[in-house]
Amino acid sequence: MDALFLDTNIIIRYLTQDDADKAERSRALLKQVEAGELTLITSESIVVEIVQVLSSKVLLQPARATVARHLSVIVALGQAKAGQ
Repeated sequence: MDALFLDTNIIIRYLTQDDADKAERSRALLKQVEAGELTLITSESIVVEIVQVLSSKVLLQPARATVARHLSVIVALGQAKAGQ
């Protein structure tokens, strides 16, 4: 199975729900990953950018634990299947 590159915007739209259409499309994409129908890859720089956007005091102001919890869930989506 080929892997697609996961961009920052997909995660940001999914977590913030600031654009209903994009949030729904992001959710559908992540559901495909969860179901094992799709593989996504990303880079450390994308994860850093996601953390920076989510941690922005100007934009969202969530607690660090909230940012970490959200990212942990997303990163773990393909981990169980990858280890099999």
